Amino acid sequence: MESEVQSVGEPPATEDVSKALVDIEQSWRGKGTDWFLQKLASWANQNGMEFGLTLHTPTGIVSGTLISHVTYFKAFAEEFAGPWLGEDEGPLRDAISTYGDPLPGDDEPGASINFIHLKDAQFYAPGQNPMPENGILWRGKISAVCSFHLGRFAQA
Repeated sequence: MESEVQSVGEPPATEDVSKALVDIEQSWRGKGTDWFLQKLASWANQNGMEFGLTLHTPTGIVSGTLISHVTYFKAFAEEFAGPWLGEDEGPLRDAISTYGDPLPGDDEPGASINFIHLKDAQFYAPGQNPMPENGILWRGKISAVCSFHLGRFAQA
């Protein structure tokens, strides 16, 4: 009895497998990601738009001003490099600032924006004053946002 070996063809290309895995992940996780919030973050990234936004997350409410990823990383670099005065400050700031450079595919239609950035962000909890008093830079996963509304909270 002779055994037959059937050819199943060439294995799929790595790019094809990677794309298939991304498609599967987006079909599962993407259902929990607000496409409109992704669009607002994209507008901020592409056009430098800034406006008040309040996000409701499982850990609480975050309210601040939506900014682009470029603005976020420049401000983060300034804050982070601040304590390193002297020769090390410039290269450190420059290295962190490059994280704000556009990523490949960010400017393509339908690109998936996964993070949102706020400046002057404050956290709100029932019966408590907003924290911190002066606000901070904040970066969060869009998929972790339950709901949002236009505008930011103001202390009465």
